[in-house]
Amino acid sequence: MEQNEINIPEIPEKKNKKKIWLVAAGILAACLLVGTMAFACIVKLYNTSERKLLKGFISLAEEFGDWNEIWKVETGKDFANASDRMKLTTIMNVSGEDLPITLGIDVESMRDMEAKRLKSSLIFSVSNTDLAEVITYADEKKIMLAMPDFFRQNLSFQTNHIERQYNQSLWAEKFGKMEEEEISIDLFAREDKTEKEIDIEQLINKWKEMDTEGITIEEMEETVDHYTQYRIVLPQELVESIIKTEELASDVALLVSMDKRNRIMQIQFEEPVLISNGVKEPISVSGSMMFLGEERSIDDIAVRCEWDIPMDALELDEKTKEALEVFGNKSGLQDNIEFVTDMNIALDENDISVVADLNKLTISVDRLGTYKITGSVKAEPLKEEIRPLEGETISLFEITEEEYEDLTTQISHNLYKWIAALESVY
Repeated sequence: MEQNEINIPEIPEKKNKKKIWLVAAGILAACLLVGTMAFACIVKLYNTSERKLLKGFISLAEEFGDWNEIWKVETGKDFANASDRMKLTTIMNVSGEDLPITLGIDVESMRDMEAKRLKSSLIFSVSNTDLAEVITYADEKKIMLAMPDFFRQNLSFQTNHIERQYNQSLWAEKFGKMEEEEISIDLFAREDKTEKEIDIEQLINKWKEMDTEGITIEEMEETVDHYTQYRIVLPQELVESIIKTEELASDVALLVSMDKRNRIMQIQFEEPVLISNGVKEPISVSGSMMFLGEERSIDDIAVRCEWDIPMDALELDEKTKEALEVFGNKSGLQDNIEFVTDMNIALDENDISVVADLNKLTISVDRLGTYKITGSVKAEPLKEEIRPLEGETISLFEITEEEYEDLTTQISHNLYKWIAALESVY
């Protein structure tokens, strides 16, 4: 068993003031962390006997570059800016040990940052029976809402100074005024006004210039699948500089498996990564990525992630904590939330789409029980114009007494039918 260690001269640290967002959907964040840290070891491999592993990482980078070019030819944009003009179709089912039914949520959303328009359709279902649809449209000036199962008109309001619109409306007369504190909605704001461009060669060169002193690489015995396996230990300080945190508990060890064609087949954490996050019990993160595509290994990626999050790490306010304490009858348990996800991500060159099949997302909350989410998400370039909702439209904050009475009558009548339909599925 051979171990190499090469010290690379330090590169002056560059301050990065960009805000780092933690995604609670946060499932893919662990996978991104695995890939990013693994790429950082390229410097350590350069000009060593482990050139095969270096070649594997560069091959992965080139495959992502190929896919980016395919997307760019179709849309005129890098994949990093894919969400600027994207159609997203989501199908989700939620079940749980304490739920007598299966909840369904189907969403089709379209986004065009250039035209500054959004549109979405959300359908709720219970045990495969559709119960309600919510349709929304938004542009720079207005937001439109339709709920055809409850009322026939569209409702609309302006996005600026919502509190002022409300306080001058019939709603304020009936339900009281709001505080004079500005409430405006900007759905098209960009933190960074410039578009991101993906330059794979530039990224590889940056990896080679990174200060990776302390990284160790150890070739392990072949796996049962006859893959060559490497153990890569990344120093705590290096990982913290990559993910912009100072809260890791130790170094991070990765296991990387390669096939006979020098393709990387799997990257995984050897042991769970512990993140202190300033609380007594640390957040625990573990996971793996398998690259299963035939022509391009990234065409089919299997992802498994596990997060164990103490409730204290969520920094909940006191009202939320009190609600959780009385919600459910599971007493004497630790306040932890556990996420376990198992999913496949497929890149389809024929229709230029990315499909994530969520085989299972299990969410366990000590006081509330265990819930399972299954479904799929399909992302593809937007190929159609987003138009406002058609039909009769009422300005929500200019509603008249007659329109108000008609609206409330419709809602009351249809709500009774909705409850009857809900009861029929039990």
